Amino acid sequence: MADATSDETGAGEGGGWIDHPFGVNAQVPRRPSAEFPFVAESDLPYENLRRAWELMLGASQWVRIGQWADRTSWDNVEIEMGRLHLDPDVEKAIAEATERGLRVQVTLCYGNPLYCGPSYRAPRVVPNVWDGRRSCFWAPLTPDAIDAFAAYCAYMVRRLGGWVKDWEIWNEENLASATGSYFWAPERDPAAYTRLFKAAAQRIKEVDPAARVAFGGVAGIDTAYLEECLQHGAGEYVDVIPFHPYRAPNSAGCTGTPEGPSGSLGGASPYAAYREDIERLRELVARYAPGAMLWANETGWPVPPAAPDPRLSIPAFWDRPVGELTQAKYLARAYLQNLALGIPTAWWWLLNAGRVGNFGVRAAPDEALLRDDLSPRPAFHTLAALGAAFGRRVRPVPLAPMAAIHDAPAALHAYAFERGDGRHVLALWLAEVAQDNSPLRPLTLTMREPLPAHVTITHLVGDTPPQSGLALHDARMLELEVGAAPLLVYP
Repeated sequence: MADATSDETGAGEGGGWIDHPFGVNAQVPRRPSAEFPFVAESDLPYENLRRAWELMLGASQWVRIGQWADRTSWDNVEIEMGRLHLDPDVEKAIAEATERGLRVQVTLCYGNPLYCGPSYRAPRVVPNVWDGRRSCFWAPLTPDAIDAFAAYCAYMVRRLGGWVKDWEIWNEENLASATGSYFWAPERDPAAYTRLFKAAAQRIKEVDPAARVAFGGVAGIDTAYLEECLQHGAGEYVDVIPFHPYRAPNSAGCTGTPEGPSGSLGGASPYAAYREDIERLRELVARYAPGAMLWANETGWPVPPAAPDPRLSIPAFWDRPVGELTQAKYLARAYLQNLALGIPTAWWWLLNAGRVGNFGVRAAPDEALLRDDLSPRPAFHTLAALGAAFGRRVRPVPLAPMAAIHDAPAALHAYAFERGDGRHVLALWLAEVAQDNSPLRPLTLTMREPLPAHVTITHLVGDTPPQSGLALHDARMLELEVGAAPLLVYP
């Protein structure tokens, strides 16, 4: 169950305080080493990773690490059966992040060919995550493999528990492949995942009773998969249930707005709005795991590559990338919507992209906040602006006692928040399909209390600086222009 002392209640509008609400997924900087010779398909040079990490430390509040590109994965920690060893570069990066005030979640994954899959106990080879028999995605299914995975989890907590309290078991286990080319092989199996989760959670809590243990974040909002896991008894052990609400526009039926329904990744949502997805998730939590929190620990909108490779076939859920300014608008809307719904934290995927494993080139759309040359995209500036606007502690509060909106467009989303310092922030935007140059519409806001002569207005797109808007008509009415990019008003 969730820590009873936590203020992160996820109670929704008018709910509890949320700490460190803005996060990002990032790769840990690690140097080439003969001791750790194995690389992953998305590896980047150390200098690039180091520079990206430095940029992230100044813009984010949370960082999630532990994908196959990191040396935290089981097959990189246990290269020889029974000998577990973590790269010191990983410890150094995590210590640096926590010293700078960031919180860290570590994903403990995936399989290990010493124990799992058709290459069981075969000689270790340099892995390619998409290469069937040598893939790291074969799941631990036998008692010995499950015990070895749990031992790896306990080892990681002993090594990193002084800095890390949040641990995630696997990632997107609801996406399965019989060939080993997806995240849980050989087949989707909630019962098998639950057995692994229980064993890992118990070992983690034995080492650190204060640790928080999360499901592997499910792709999309796969309530059917989650319910099966919870029916198998996972609710007794889970503190956090993460999900990956990707909503990028695609030919599979997703319009692309953060507020709308999901597409095909992890199963198309039957609901018309993201808010309804969250309501369904909360119903599951209340029924099977009271007290567990919901986190959105991956989301993102891809932009086109600089040089597309015609040989690369793009999956249908990813085949309509957006412009860079549109990506920034959707980042702001996704994060603010989660805040308004009381989701304690959300993470963007990804800080910086690597090479595509198929051809060893950057040839596909990617959601990265940094370009290949490490220059920030507008969405990176938007993430930093959100942190500056809301600080590290915030909660949603009712809007009605503060303001009334006249002739509000049907697509308008308007929310109120209270910062940790007591100052209020209003967020407004139109939940429409965004473009890099979306039109604006006039909007009149009537405040319940008189306004000062000038009101600070922040446009959350790229690195646009704050602007001042005049308070009109007896210091209670504010005339604004609102569009597909969120507008922040500080009354």
